[in-house]
Amino acid sequence: MAVTAAGVFRRTPGERADQRLAWNRADQPFFAAGACHILAWVCRDTYPDRPIGLAGLRFAGQRQVVHVYATWADWAFDHAGWNPEAYRTRLTARGARGRAGPAVVGAGPASRRF
Repeated sequence: MAVTAAGVFRRTPGERADQRLAWNRADQPFFAAGACHILAWVCRDTYPDRPIGLAGLRFAGQRQVVHVYATWADWAFDHAGWNPEAYRTRLTARGARGRAGPAVVGAGPASRRF
């Protein structure tokens, strides 16, 4: 599977206004933008014997988390599968369209307390 920044799959205004439209997207767009948090929690719940954490990305000066993914050591799992976490955040920063790069919040095994 190609590693693509989640922002590429942002929901359209029509998809934001009509949940049915958003839910009927293909798997990668659905889990990249709109249901990434569900995929991250399912990943963590699938491996209860491993220290799977949860991380969120938000942009500098913003409160809203724009992407959530599962973490394990230096790896991140999201709509694009398992990839080095540093690569995942760089890819998201490049896809930010001129906004300040993302900050990782809640990363690592300690985030199991969520």
